[in-house]
Amino acid sequence: MLLLPPWQGRGRAYFHRRGRLQALREAGYHSLTIDLPNFGATGPAAGFYDRDIKAALTYLECRCAGLPIHFWGVSSGGYWGHAALAGRTGVSGAMFEDVSPHLLEWAWRVAPLGRPFYLFFRTAFRRSYRFLDARLHAAVLQVRRAAYVAGDTDLGIPAAASRELAAVQGRDLLLVPGAGHLEAIKRARERVIELALETFANSV
Repeated sequence: MLLLPPWQGRGRAYFHRRGRLQALREAGYHSLTIDLPNFGATGPAAGFYDRDIKAALTYLECRCAGLPIHFWGVSSGGYWGHAALAGRTGVSGAMFEDVSPHLLEWAWRVAPLGRPFYLFFRTAFRRSYRFLDARLHAAVLQVRRAAYVAGDTDLGIPAAASRELAAVQGRDLLLVPGAGHLEAIKRARERVIELALETFANSV
């Protein structure tokens, strides 16, 4: 199981909260969580973060040969996970929490002062802007089963955007009422964890 945390200072320690790791251990899963570049003791990024996730998946495949590999990504962890998993075989189940369909669409809403830069990036770096669209990666995910979770009051990821991303994969979305960003697990902890375990168990 590869766990990818959101962009927060606590980095990989994030999964020790809200009972995720405990539930995975009780269900018999081995877990690996990593800090993406610029978090914890890691160095600077070398390209987009999907490269680091691919490296972690390759490590897991070698370390746990013969066991099913699953993925659980929250916010940026789930966002970059789409790019890393696109077209890749070998991952059975995937759980995505609070994932924006596009990084700069999210930034446009939550950090409006940067809008001139976002417009410049979209115009000057069209290929990169297109690469950052998680909907394109979702269309070619090879996982056997996936689930999406989001809050219906997330300012950076409107409910319609969450539905759109889940629909690309043809997956159901658990939309938690009254939850903002990273709050679905707080308001519906048991249901979120239950959905994750169901997804992983039914993907092998």
